[in-house]
Amino acid sequence: FDSGNSESEKKHSALKTNVLTERFFSFVDSALKTNVLTKRFFSFVDSALESETETFAPRLGKPKRSGFGY
Repeated sequence: FDSGNSESEKKHSALKTNVLTERFFSFVDSALKTNVLTKRFFSFVDSALESETETFAPRLGKPKRSGFGY
């Protein structure tokens, strides 16, 4: 019976779990930031396309909104 080794293993396991948890939340945070930037980019592109359509093709009438939903 070696309680010291068992306690050391528990601490090591807890540290590994903590590192993995930090990495996971860092990944999630990064993905959320990327998602926001992607939405902003496509919103910008959608607005630019709508503006171009209104400027250069007025005879076609009001352009339809894109499928981006912004």
